[in-house]
Formats: sequence, C-alpha cells, structure tokens
Amino acid sequence: MFLAQGSTDNRVLPRVTEEYHARLCRAGSRVEFDRVPGVGHLSMAKDAAPAALDRIGDRSADVRAPSECGEP
Repeated sequence: MFLAQGSTDNRVLPRVTEEYHARLCRAGSRVEFDRVPGVGHLSMAKDAAPAALDRIGDRSADVRAPSECGEP
C-alpha cells in the first residue's frame, strides 16, 4: 500500500491518514507512507504522482514493496 499525505491538507486531515496507516500496519499490511510537507489537498495528487509511479514501476519489475510497518 502506498499512502501520501500533505501536511497542510484541511480536507483529509493528516491525523486521519496517520491513524489509517497505523491500522494497516497492525493488520499486517506492507505500507509506504509519504508525508509531504507544505502540501494541501488540491495539489497532493500532482505532487505524489512521481512517487506513486515509481512504486508501480517497482512492482512491475518484481521489486518487493518497502514498508514502514516492519517485518511481520
């Protein structure tokens, strides 16, 4: 799972995404979470697109997904 959250998002509050990230980790998911300083909701997709595309390319190349959750 790849998550990206802008620190100044006032529509999807950062704490909501942080809580979701924690729940995913507790459930045993592999999660990479990009926290983007100074970015709000409306520009987050544009700002996160390069990182998301890199991750898609890595999965297509059979590169194991990174995770901030630690190994199970």
